[in-house]
Parts: sequence; structure tokens; C-alpha cells
Amino acid sequence: MSTSLHIPHPAPPRSGRKLVPVFLPYAGCPGRCVYCAQPLATGAAAAGDLLERAAAGLARDLEQAGGRGDAFELGFYGGTFAALPGDWAQRFLDLAAGYRDPGPVRAVRCSTRPDAVAPALLARLRDRGLDTVELGVQSFDPGCLAASGRGYGREQALEACAAVREAGLGLGVQLLPGLPAMAPDPEGPFLRDVALALEQAPAVMRLYPCVVLPGTGLARRWAAGEYAPWTVPQAADLLGRALLACWRAGVPVIRQGLAPQ
Repeated sequence: MSTSLHIPHPAPPRSGRKLVPVFLPYAGCPGRCVYCAQPLATGAAAAGDLLERAAAGLARDLEQAGGRGDAFELGFYGGTFAALPGDWAQRFLDLAAGYRDPGPVRAVRCSTRPDAVAPALLARLRDRGLDTVELGVQSFDPGCLAASGRGYGREQALEACAAVREAGLGLGVQLLPGLPAMAPDPEGPFLRDVALALEQAPAVMRLYPCVVLPGTGLARRWAAGEYAPWTVPQAADLLGRALLACWRAGVPVIRQGLAPQ
């Protein structure tokens, strides 16, 4: 007689719903962050007619997906969705709303900055069909935020998390370990960031280790000897600690690192 031992994976369950991204490189961003190279990270090029082309492509893709009977969540990434110029955020949401259940779109999420989520705006976006907001917090540490030129501080990031929850939207928190001024230390800012993020009751987390991409301000600092990226062992150790902390809190980590391509 054979017996088997079942040991469940410690990761909390995820929705299982496919997430289809729409990349809007730099759209709505007030400037270019020191580490950011969206065309390299997303494979989508930034251009003057980016929003028009993205909307036309999305409409075509949604129509085709409806004919196939697909079902997925739509995500807007690569820029600052809540700060898109004019009425573009509403236009994208209205487009997605036309393909909601029984169409292919089951939910909609976006990524945006903590300093772009005024409560009145969040309410308008929610009413147009937005379900989840992933905040690119990157860090709650004042020194790391200042060294990275993020343009906001700890309190504004915390207020943004609260504003998303109070609007009745799902909260995602994105952290960027390895930022300038962030020592690779178990007692350092990153694991404190993780603990503080978990206190905000997020539905999901993303952990993007900072990498040096060509053409960025960070690459220029690295070449000048002004920035040293974490080593792979350092990043693996601290990310492992962070991952376990998230799992213990029942919060899924839906991405670690950039997409392999």
C-alpha cells in the first residue's frame, strides 16, 4: 500500500484570470524616472500618436477576442494612466466597457503614480469601469525616493494607497528594490517597504528589482561609478524574504522582475 504526502504551496491563491496588457510608454508621465526605459521593458515604442494607435489596436483586438470567446482582465501599463492627457483615460475605459461581460473583458486595471490619484478622479474612473489600481510606489523611504527623483514622499504614497482603498478599488503596490540609496541589507529600506506596503492591505504586490537599462539616467550614474546595482545573490536573498512575508500576509506577488524578453 502506497501513501503520498500532500504539502500545499505556501503562495496564496490568485484569480487565475488571464491578464492582457496594453502598454502606453511614458503616456501621462510628468518626466522620465532615472531607471526607466519603457520601450526596452515593454517592447512598445513611444510615439506622438501612441494613444491613437493604442486605442485603434485595442478596439481591433477586443473585437477579435469577442469572436473567439476569450475571457480576460485588461491592464493599462507603461505610463501614468490616471494622468493621461485630456479624456484619454475615460476613453480607454469606455472602450473596454463596450466589451465587458458577456464580452471578453472581465475586469480592468491600471498602473499609475501615487501623486496622480486624487479621490474625485478615482471615483470617476471607478464609475467608468476601473476595478484595480496598481500604484508604482517603488519605495516609501524618503531617501530612496529623493535619490531616484520620484517627486513625492512617504506620506503622499501612503495617502495614495488609502485613497485607492477608500474609492472601493482593488489596490496593487509595486516596489522597486535596489533603487539608488537603497542598501542591500536585511535591515535596510526594502524589507521595511515590504512591511509597510502589506500594512496597506493590498490585493496584490509586484516586486521589480532595479536593473540598469541602456540610455537611462541610472546607466549614466553606473558608468560614472555613482551607482552600484545589487548583485544577483543579494537580490535573490532579499526578494526571497519579501516573497515569504507577502505569502504569510496572504498577498499574492503577481510579478518578480521584468518580463524575460
